[in-house]
Amino acid sequence: MTSIPPLSPPIAIQPVYPLNQPGETICVYAGKVGFQGQQVPGVIELRCSPELDLVWQVEPPVAMHTGTVELQVPLPYGDRTVAGAQRSVDHGFLHGAELSASEDSNLSRVVAHWMNLPRLGGNLPVRESGDGDDRAQWRRWVHTTGGWQLTIDARRDLSEVHEVIGQNRAIAITHVMEIRRADGQDFGIEQAREILTALQFALSFGSGRWVAPALPVGFDSAGNRVWDQWESHFCDPGANIWGSWLDFHRGADVRDLIDKVVAAFADEWAKTHEWLPLLAMAVQGNLSGRIEQRIMTLHSGLEMLIWTTLLNDQGWSENKYKRIKYNDSRLRLLLSNAGISTQVDASHLPELHSFTQDAKARRDAQARKNAQATGAAAPGPQPTVANRPTDGPYVVCDLRNRVIHPEPQRPSSAAEETTERLRRAALFDSLLLSQEYYILLLLHRLNYGGRYRSNIRTKPVETVPWAV
Repeated sequence: MTSIPPLSPPIAIQPVYPLNQPGETICVYAGKVGFQGQQVPGVIELRCSPELDLVWQVEPPVAMHTGTVELQVPLPYGDRTVAGAQRSVDHGFLHGAELSASEDSNLSRVVAHWMNLPRLGGNLPVRESGDGDDRAQWRRWVHTTGGWQLTIDARRDLSEVHEVIGQNRAIAITHVMEIRRADGQDFGIEQAREILTALQFALSFGSGRWVAPALPVGFDSAGNRVWDQWESHFCDPGANIWGSWLDFHRGADVRDLIDKVVAAFADEWAKTHEWLPLLAMAVQGNLSGRIEQRIMTLHSGLEMLIWTTLLNDQGWSENKYKRIKYNDSRLRLLLSNAGISTQVDASHLPELHSFTQDAKARRDAQARKNAQATGAAAPGPQPTVANRPTDGPYVVCDLRNRVIHPEPQRPSSAAEETTERLRRAALFDSLLLSQEYYILLLLHRLNYGGRYRSNIRTKPVETVPWAV
């Protein structure tokens, strides 16, 4: 009986642009360019430190500083004009460009270069070609979603590159991705833009920082290069010190998130007016910056999320929405519907718990004062004022309000000084709890059913509350 030789692993996707070292500039084009009526040597580069920056430079014999420029660049499908601005007479930046054989070009596949993407779990073996080393490595990730076939290959030295970009806060190509239609059919440039946007927002949301599918290149069924997208995508250098809520080693959870975002983005109106800003605020609220700034970003997102969930998803009227007077009451309603706890955990959020106890005491005192003024019976401890218990939603909204609307004068009593001291100490805990609420409510609206990693609790990962 003849034995069947083992199948050789597939060859890794070849990048269009060479894999760079962390922070190293990527040459997008080098050669003659048309500049101010002259044919001169020039380069277009994507700088990868401290952020992505698409720049140009020429060597003109004579040049004028006009502020704006147009470069005529020869490409495989013809000469194309790229608009930019001057930082000096011989160099500047580009606004970004869509370049193609025609807007109606049919694409068979797109190759993109992921910047600063985390390591993906659930991999398949893949090997290099032409480097004399045919050893297979388990670094290919594949997934089919929304009619798209995604193949993402990590670079061979990913561990070393991740270490350097974390230490130096740099940017580098970490993966190469190929996109095709799952049925093998051609697709249009607009479809390519849409899936790339969905993937960037999904994986950036999961990462807690901006990652980017940079410099995508489209090929037709004959293998001809017919589309390029040159942009300075949002991409954060290094690794986010706060980590991400998504464990990228759990392949099923990564796939679930991508599926849900791709499905949500299929509604063009909801994508543009709801999901893009909602996911962007989740990423921005997780990045470094002043605590007050991040709290304001997260609560802007929470307010928008509450509005879209109640009015657009559940069909509330504006009058019904406005009948619930307080933001914490609306937030509490959504958290309750999703099975998310509204308690403030003293063991994990001790400063916020102390502020919560102070808020309860202040509300008790005010309720007793009001009762005495009206002759009513004094209420018991921890009163519910208009169905507003002193819980997590109450204190994070109260602290947000104190950030947006600071007290007009200094504390005038020992009690007020204590409250102010507790408020300042509780801001960071309030940020963490606001972030937890926002991420979980976004995941609930997406109908995500996997696991997540909390920035508050010590568990590695836990199942989302509504899927328990």
